[in-house]
Amino acid sequence: MSHSEQSAPPLSPKDEVLKAYLAERTRAGDRYFKSKYVADEIELTSNEIGASMVKLRSAVTSLDIEKWTTNSPATWRVTPVRQSASPDQQPSRS
Repeated sequence: MSHSEQSAPPLSPKDEVLKAYLAERTRAGDRYFKSKYVADEIELTSNEIGASMVKLRSAVTSLDIEKWTTNSPATWRVTPVRQSASPDQQPSRS
């Protein structure tokens, strides 16, 4: 387990809902999310979205989450993290 995973705060059920929402939307190609609109879609408040985004940034390794603007409502840039192939999965160079 990496250091960031060890020190990451535990995720609440609301955090898990947001994580699933972001994973689904990024698979569909979305990258920018306004807290207000996400809150409306998953029935949380903008403040809850902001707090969860901060937790997810340190706890989730499959998504790169970056606060894109400081305006109200905040905009977040979320991209899926590509998993690198392990050495035994990389093609041989023979």
